Amino acid sequence: MKVLAYHKVTGFELGGTWVPPGRFERQMDALLEAGFRFIDETSFLEALDGRREETGREILLTFDDGYRVLLDRAIPALEARRIPALIFLVSAFAGRSRAARFSSPSTTATGCFSIARSPRSRREESPRSYSS
Repeated sequence: MKVLAYHKVTGFELGGTWVPPGRFERQMDALLEAGFRFIDETSFLEALDGRREETGREILLTFDDGYRVLLDRAIPALEARRIPALIFLVSAFAGRSRAARFSSPSTTATGCFSIARSPRSRREESPRSYSS
């Protein structure tokens, strides 16, 4: 199995942890056209635990840090393609300015937010909490 991780889907920013929306969509389309199948965290964990056989062409898609731009740029592209994804949130930074983030302690609470499509085309969201 493969894990494909992104940070931001947005226009140019310094720092290099972003991809433009059009390129992101082309990357998703190319992977689908190449025969890869995107799986949710349940399928990933089942294969990892040996409860399900993996095909070698499965991808768990993740986003680190839960940037707000994902709502406008990545989520619509994923929903249109019925691609599930995990968004890892750093809850200790919520509501803080960028400057305050760099002066805060390194121990933070994080969360995992799952975006998936059900057979009835209804978005399901299942939050999970983790500590670091």
